[in-house]
Amino acid sequence: MYLGLLHNNVFLESSSSNKLGLNTRLNTFYSSNSNVLETSCTNNRFNNSSFNAFSSDCDSNFLSGGTSSSFGVACDKNIISSSYNKLGNFCQENVISQGSYHNKLGNSCYRNQIIFSCDGNNFGNNCSDNILKENNDFNMFGNGCSRNTAGKEFKNNVFGNSCTDNTFGDDCSGNSIGSYFETNTIGYRFNYNFVGEICRGNIWGNYCGDSTYSNSCSSNKYGNDFKYNIVKNLSGKDVSNIRDIFVDNVAVTIERTKNYRYVYWYLDSANRPVYTEIP
Repeated sequence: MYLGLLHNNVFLESSSSNKLGLNTRLNTFYSSNSNVLETSCTNNRFNNSSFNAFSSDCDSNFLSGGTSSSFGVACDKNIISSSYNKLGNFCQENVISQGSYHNKLGNSCYRNQIIFSCDGNNFGNNCSDNILKENNDFNMFGNGCSRNTAGKEFKNNVFGNSCTDNTFGDDCSGNSIGSYFETNTIGYRFNYNFVGEICRGNIWGNYCGDSTYSNSCSSNKYGNDFKYNIVKNLSGKDVSNIRDIFVDNVAVTIERTKNYRYVYWYLDSANRPVYTEIP
């Protein structure tokens, strides 16, 4: 059924499969499924309603319960307290509340917030200035994601290439990060992670270990007790706080000499120390 411009109506259970016209606002839906809202529908509330479709520029709507609704391009300031929803490109300032999972955000989405314990969400390319609170796991970020903030215990997430200027909280582990990972700030105990090529200009906190870093890692700053990591190239690193690095699967220890030069050394097959000065 096609319904024109509607304001301040209540749709009860069994009110489903309706199409609402432009600028529909201030309506409440209870267990009402498979509705279509046209462009610029704002300030509507959906309770336990699923499979609803919002067109572009639908702002300030509230979804509580239900699953699998979709938003078009440039839908802003919506509050989503449900799972398996999809937001289009250029969506900003939306809030995905606690316990909502497997939501998908399009490209160039920014200034969105994902609250505690929201897992399995997917950000498209060029997403920036988003905030993910604590205990958000198994999320995926596309290429060119920057200036995002991840809280504590942000685990088992995947980042694409060219991720820069992001901030990670403490106890973030098991993440996979693509190439060109630059100028990010990382908290304590960033462990069991994989970082791709061109990793530079980042700042690591204390007690970060058991991670793998590929080639061209340079000009990074490491906190205290940075240990048991696998790296492929030590050239150009600030190694003042690094010890017990694994290089090409050989146990290596970094030491500062009396003349303030840095060397790394390991035991060869004959159990003899082999020293190499770090340029």
